[in-house]
Amino acid sequence: MDSKPSATPTEGFIKEMLAFWSASGRQSFSLEEALEWCETHHPEINPNRFSALLRAAAANRKRKRNHPSRTQPVADLLWQLTPARFIPYNPTTDPAPGSSDAAAWVIQLALQERDDVERADTLGQYCARLATAVDALKAPGDKLQEKAEGLADLVRSDKLESFLSQVSELSAAHYFQATYPIGFQNHVENPGHTTTGPAKNFDFSFQADGVRFNVEVKAFSKPYDGRSKGGTKYFLPESVKQQMHDDGVKITANLSPTLGRFLLDANAQLFRRDDDLNVALICCNDPDEYADVFESLHGPFGIIRSSRVAGDGQTLANSVIPNISLLTNIDAVVVCQIGFLHAAIVNTHRFNRAYGEEGLRLSEPAVAWDFRHAFPSGFWLHHPPAESKRELTLHKAFNSHTRILLDYHKQHGCWQQAVFSLINHSAS
Repeated sequence: MDSKPSATPTEGFIKEMLAFWSASGRQSFSLEEALEWCETHHPEINPNRFSALLRAAAANRKRKRNHPSRTQPVADLLWQLTPARFIPYNPTTDPAPGSSDAAAWVIQLALQERDDVERADTLGQYCARLATAVDALKAPGDKLQEKAEGLADLVRSDKLESFLSQVSELSAAHYFQATYPIGFQNHVENPGHTTTGPAKNFDFSFQADGVRFNVEVKAFSKPYDGRSKGGTKYFLPESVKQQMHDDGVKITANLSPTLGRFLLDANAQLFRRDDDLNVALICCNDPDEYADVFESLHGPFGIIRSSRVAGDGQTLANSVIPNISLLTNIDAVVVCQIGFLHAAIVNTHRFNRAYGEEGLRLSEPAVAWDFRHAFPSGFWLHHPPAESKRELTLHKAFNSHTRILLDYHKQHGCWQQAVFSLINHSAS
């Protein structure tokens, strides 16, 4: 009768396997590949024990090290990228688990697997800043390493738009935290939410020139298809668009429904607090989204104009888009392209396609983390405040480009051309 493999592996076997992968030119390996190697080279070893040994040798493993049931401590020889994927780890040269360097390293390892990211030195500087932002803004009790691994998992799961969305929110909050540190508050709880429903809070609050701003950030995460030529966007009443669709006209959806949901959510997250000004910050990933937002809001059939004639209706006529006249918890909206700046580092295909040129780069990775370069433009959702100082403070604190953008829109009569003129104006 055949006996099952029962030999107990030691860390020497892991070192032998790592030498094998190194000789093969492999930088990472899966758990399945490791078990195949074990079966081929050491059939006497119990595969379950070898699998357990691999996880025990992972420097960033989450369970308690040197568990009492383990008779022999295991050196840190591996880094567990995912539950089923590993890379070699050298404690003398690689960062210590839990450190800011390790958080940056984990994210960089994931991004480097893509073919549309900046070169290694630029990417390294970018990821270091990202780790710093995560560390500065993480909630009490959160672990930096776990937050970083969560971002890396988004990249490896091909959810780059979700990665950009989270990084956009992080970089916006981190900019205002660094610029206005006195009195900065992160994740401010809304005391009005019920104990039975989901907790509500807005993203951050800061004070500038005596005015406190409460900010809820919303970032688009629409998948990017570099091969798609799409159809034509129509910013028309829903009844007209439906008729065009019925007539066989190919219509590419605009961002009005998503934008309406953003504003509705922001209105629920924000709440009235003293004499504060409440801001919905909308983050876009490219100039097309940016122009789409302004057309969706300010166009002839946009949300703002349509809401003025919607009366007390909760939604616009023939639409699921909310009547924003009723969103009284929002004073101002600021639209920016912070995601576009990050795309210049981690999604270069998207960045270059926007300009119609290849090989374009930011002057340095720090630009992606400077909100002032994100072409922010702010406006009042209902009416400006009575005090002109408060209006000026909004535009100053958010480095608003509204006046320039409106001048270009008046010149071109088109939001998309106005947006590109704004970008070229800033670049010059």
